[in-house]
Amino acid sequence: MTSFVVSLHAAERWCERVNPSLTPVQAIGVIEQHARIIEAAIQFGCTYVKINRKTRLVLQGAVVVTVYGFEQRPRSTRWDVPE
Repeated sequence: MTSFVVSLHAAERWCERVNPSLTPVQAIGVIEQHARIIEAAIQFGCTYVKINRKTRLVLQGAVVVTVYGFEQRPRSTRWDVPE
């Protein structure tokens, strides 16, 4: 059991932007596999979590609200630092 919630919107964005072969229910399961880092980010008050070189989860409190792939990253963040 995780201490956070994955919104349906985030699951749909995962399917759209990261892995189109998954259903939203499967996407929630994949996101929840990263529970350890998501929960740590929530404890630190982070607003996003970088889970790999190309995928970021956006947090509002203890809710994963959306997902960005590398190409969809918002311009208002500092993700432009070379990896």
